[in-house]
Amino acid sequence: MISIGQGISIMLPRIDSQTRHEFYDRTVDRRKLYHAMMTGDDIESYLMRFERRETAEQFNLRKRVTQQCVSPAINEAAAQFYKTSRYPNIKKEISYKTDSGKLARLEEALKTFCYGGDVQSYLALEFDRRSLIDPNAFLVIDFSDFDAMQNQKPGCYGVFVPCDNVVDFEFLPNDELNYLIIERGVEIFDKDGLIVKLKDYIGYLGNEILIYEEIHEDRRLLLGETVSAGATSYNFRQLESAAGQVQAYRLGYIKDPITNYRTVISPLDTAETVVMDLNNDKSNYDQTKMFHCFPQKFAFEKPCPGVDSLTTCNHGFDPAGNKCAACHGSGILIHESASDVITFPLPTDSEDYPVKLSEMVHYAEMSIDIIKHLREDLEGSKMGIMRAIFNTESAVKTDGKVKVENTATEFTIKADDKNNTLLPFCEHKSKFYKFIVRQIALFNDLADGLQILFEYPASLRLETVEELQAKFATLVNANASPTLLDDIEKEIASKRFVDDPEGLKKYEIWKMHRPFRNRPSTEVEFAIGNGSVPKYLEVLWASYEQIMTELENENSGFYNKAYAERAKLIKERAQQYVAELEPAVPEGGFLNQPKVPLG
Repeated sequence: MISIGQGISIMLPRIDSQTRHEFYDRTVDRRKLYHAMMTGDDIESYLMRFERRETAEQFNLRKRVTQQCVSPAINEAAAQFYKTSRYPNIKKEISYKTDSGKLARLEEALKTFCYGGDVQSYLALEFDRRSLIDPNAFLVIDFSDFDAMQNQKPGCYGVFVPCDNVVDFEFLPNDELNYLIIERGVEIFDKDGLIVKLKDYIGYLGNEILIYEEIHEDRRLLLGETVSAGATSYNFRQLESAAGQVQAYRLGYIKDPITNYRTVISPLDTAETVVMDLNNDKSNYDQTKMFHCFPQKFAFEKPCPGVDSLTTCNHGFDPAGNKCAACHGSGILIHESASDVITFPLPTDSEDYPVKLSEMVHYAEMSIDIIKHLREDLEGSKMGIMRAIFNTESAVKTDGKVKVENTATEFTIKADDKNNTLLPFCEHKSKFYKFIVRQIALFNDLADGLQILFEYPASLRLETVEELQAKFATLVNANASPTLLDDIEKEIASKRFVDDPEGLKKYEIWKMHRPFRNRPSTEVEFAIGNGSVPKYLEVLWASYEQIMTELENENSGFYNKAYAERAKLIKERAQQYVAELEPAVPEGGFLNQPKVPLG
């Protein structure tokens, strides 16, 4: 952390010269690009003009007819990052080594951090999307006014500072933020009721916060020291912070080699070339479809007679040499829309007359080969975006088969490649979560002894339920071990019941008591056939769902019972089924029955 004097010596020259850190332009340009890629907003500004073939007017027209195309394609990749916030197997716990009373107070403070719920919900609502669009933005932990003399504690909340508002920063070799200087726009009403735009500067040094507020005669400010920077006067004041470190965290984590690793780029950055190709391909596709792909009608008709007998038409011109007002100068026409008809005067030469009725009107056949080719390029580029972001050379279908064709849009990226890209994102999010919780604890004097656990498993698996079910079926057919099948079955259940903990608990108990779980049916049938399976297990295997449903309906709190108690009830019910299925033994037994003579 730097001292107050060092902070002032850094801030004042920046405010005076109105300069930013040396890589400011690149971070802002990257943010604009990522924003266009994610939303489609202003994406037409990234179109490339082929000057030898397009005039400026034609290029502007192409930009106007280009429809949003990048956003849906890039969002398919972005959705994979969003899924990490709903991953069901995050190890999460907040605890204290000794004083358990602190935990309740910290949990209460965490609840008020954002409008959307706890900190994890805040990450899902804000962090995921912002970190992809603006990785060089910072989250600053701020707090509301409070009276310490009245034993009040600050209400903490997060403020995102986009890279546009970052003036300067510095990271230490261990990646700890040494200082952060930001600007903040302020609008006030002057005495005449007009809006006045002012600019403040805030420096976060660790244990100190330096504030420079632009002075205006109609602005009320807390008492501080008046300082000048250039032609502007500022009200300077400082606040003590209990953070113990700079209370800000950068959203991005992938270091940018172009800026000597001082700034970061988005995980979407690797798809820039593919996105630009897709953007231009889609532009050409839209233009071709609009200007060339519609029915073009040609027909014969009588020559235009003109407006009247005095203002006759001579090949589109009146006697004064102006365009004929009746036909608007029609001669050689070019189709501009599907409503146009290119007309030709009926021939008057006796050799060409009369014209056959079938030749009076002609529809030009449209060649769709170019359109098909352009569309195939578009589909290939969409898959190319996924491959570029997730660093993969192959794609896999939901049945487990690998495919490489660029145009096979029904294929998704291999799970291993996808997870290798998402795991660093998850690890950074984990650090981000711990930072927020610890800052809230610091500001509320609850940091001593605090232990924060928020970890994603190293074997991160984010396959969809459908992909996991297909993998499960493939492994069953391959006679995979029951242990491996149990792992995948558990993963499927955690995704299906991600919002239903009671349903997940019920499912786990059903799976726990099911006999021969994940054994191939042929293996079970063989064991039953050779008599090596107790009769009650055979019945339980064949009638498991019915038995469990009956016990659930007859015993309230069945799923809250101990394992041994549930197992006893299940076995007893299966034995009842066995008794009902076996024929009744006559009184006296088989040996005491009268013999029936043969013959």
